[in-house]
Amino acid sequence: MKILIIALVFGMGLTGFAQETTTKQNRAGMEKMTPEQRQQKHLAYLTKELTLDAKQQEAVGKILAEKGTKVQDLKVQKDTRKASESKMTSEERATLKNKMEAEKTDTEAKMKAILSADQYQKWITLREENKEKMRGKSEAMGGAPMEKMTPEQRQQKHLTYLTKELTLDAKQQEAVGKILAEKGAKAQDLKAKKESRRSSGEKMTDAEREAFKTQMQAEKADTEAKMKAILSANQYQKWLTIREENKEKMKGKMKERRNGGM
Repeated sequence: MKILIIALVFGMGLTGFAQETTTKQNRAGMEKMTPEQRQQKHLAYLTKELTLDAKQQEAVGKILAEKGTKVQDLKVQKDTRKASESKMTSEERATLKNKMEAEKTDTEAKMKAILSADQYQKWITLREENKEKMRGKSEAMGGAPMEKMTPEQRQQKHLTYLTKELTLDAKQQEAVGKILAEKGAKAQDLKAKKESRRSSGEKMTDAEREAFKTQMQAEKADTEAKMKAILSANQYQKWLTIREENKEKMKGKMKERRNGGM
């Protein structure tokens, strides 16, 4: 089971059927499908979502077939280990992880060569959405909870969310991604300073608090200016609305924490 989960997390599957509502009956039907039938269904899904032409369908179909073969190999390895009650060593896990990363990079390069820029970005978005759904299903089925996301993972998740909500094109995604990376780096710096003060028992002076407030306002204005230059008028207004909604949600969560989760 661990091998297959690792394979899914590190990109063995291209996207899965992220937008489909799967009932128990549908899941049972999927399990009865042959690998070829699952690949064909997956290809039909990608064809619809990415508007693939005939040439692209053929090329993507070949990639799916390659991935299907590798997944089957992993399944055989998993079954063999299960039968022998053998567990992976830390070295084997590290090797598998590196292999998955290399294959993920290889798949991305192949897909980038096949798809247009917009199609490729949409495929990346679909894959990230599906990855989150797979993790959620794993937890719902009794799997271990997700480890805390890295700053990069949070940025990618945020970018995926904004791409979907604002319908960003490839160029906009790249530009917004850079802004998120900059903000992430600044947030990490602030976190480090906060932890340093906490460990030393040092508190901010009134002058420092005022300077910090001024800095935050300046960075907010700078972000707004950059986003306004990237987005259309409608996208920008929607982004402002989303930001305010998220701010209210954060305030609500902080209030709950102060009240002891009541």
